[in-house]
Amino acid sequence: MIISVRGLTDGLHRRSQQTTASELDLQEQEEYFTEPVGVDYTLEKIGQQIIFRGVINTSVNMTCSRCLESVQIPISETMTLLVRFDADTSSEEGHEEVRIVSPDTGRMDVTEELRQTLLLALPVKPLCKEDCRGLCPRCGTNLNTGNCDCRRKTIDPRWSGLKNALNTLQGEKRGPTEKKNLQIQKR
Repeated sequence: MIISVRGLTDGLHRRSQQTTASELDLQEQEEYFTEPVGVDYTLEKIGQQIIFRGVINTSVNMTCSRCLESVQIPISETMTLLVRFDADTSSEEGHEEVRIVSPDTGRMDVTEELRQTLLLALPVKPLCKEDCRGLCPRCGTNLNTGNCDCRRKTIDPRWSGLKNALNTLQGEKRGPTEKKNLQIQKR
C-alpha cells in the first residue's frame, strides 16, 4: 500500500485506504479474505520523521478446527511504523520499527508491514465459538448440533493397566467390611 507523503506538513493527518489480500502479497491466504482490507491511519509528521499509526480491519472466512464448519472471523489489528528522512539511508540498519528513507521520497510503501501484521493476526486454530464441542471421533457427528448414539465410555486398551492399578488402589483404601462386601459381589 503506497502512501503519498510529498508536501506533507508538520502535524497530524488522518486518512483511510482499502486494499486487497492480493495487493498485500497474500495470494496463499487470499481464499480466507472475504472483504477488502481497510486501513484507518494517522500520519504524524514531526520535522524529518513521520509516525504511521494504523488500524487494520478485515474479515476472514476459515474452517473451525474442531467441528469443520465455516466461520467468519473479524480481524482488527494495530501497527506503528517510524519513518525517518535521512540522506544516509544505510544508518540504523537492523531496527525493524524504524525505516530510513531518502529526503526526496514522495511516497512510502507500507505493504510489507501490513502483510506481516495480517499474517500474525490469522488464527492458528480457528474456532466457531470458544466452547465448540467438535466432532464425535467415532461417527463424525457435529456435537454442536446434536448428540450421537456412540458409546462414550469406551476406554483405550492401552490405558487398561492404569485402570486396573487405580481399581486396586481404591480397593486398598476401603475398610475391611467394604472389601468383604466387594468380594461377595464379585462371586
